[in-house]
Amino acid sequence: MKLLLGLVWPCCGYIIVIISFITFVISNGGLVVGDKSAHQAEINLPQLFYFSFFVIAFALPYFIVRIKSFLKFVLQHKLFSALCMLLFVIITRYNTVVHPYLLADNRHYVFYLWKAFYERRVMPKYLLSPVYFFGLYSIISHLKNKSFLFLLGYFVSLVVSIVPQKLLEYRYYILPFMVFRININNLSWLQLSAELLFFLVINVMSIYIFASKEFYWADSKEIQRIIW
Repeated sequence: MKLLLGLVWPCCGYIIVIISFITFVISNGGLVVGDKSAHQAEINLPQLFYFSFFVIAFALPYFIVRIKSFLKFVLQHKLFSALCMLLFVIITRYNTVVHPYLLADNRHYVFYLWKAFYERRVMPKYLLSPVYFFGLYSIISHLKNKSFLFLLGYFVSLVVSIVPQKLLEYRYYILPFMVFRININNLSWLQLSAELLFFLVINVMSIYIFASKEFYWADSKEIQRIIW
């Protein structure tokens, strides 16, 4: 009993969270808070591509240094690389899922990104396949020194948390991104400084756009602004 308590006690916080989560799901009748019809689970494999693009964008200083090794990998594994990108194109062609909210709400950056790369033109969404491949390669490369259990837990959790999501939303990527970011090793002061400057620029631009860009909807008198 003493041994059992010694094993369980350090995990009490996790156990409480798990029990609370299960209780919530049972009492709520599901995971969704609000309009359940608007958040039905659906297989959306391109979410992994969007996540890789998101990570490249927000961890850019740590991905630039991987370009050389990525090109070397592609040249050494031409057939594998070609098959991967062909698979990405096929998934993009046949499993791209569009949530009505994505097309309806022009207050979010993702609305304009989707219009530019996915809706108005055919080719850009396919031409992004090498970028997705580079992103996934770099994520794995940065985490390759982690234990097998960590990698298994991370990627299984990533797939389970974002692939069933029909809606393309940045917030779905924040937690897996943070877990990835804090597990990057051997960082230089130059990379850290570039990251800080990059985030400062993003924040300043976001605040400026939010404060200066105003527009109205036809069915509302309230001012609308661009947000994440």
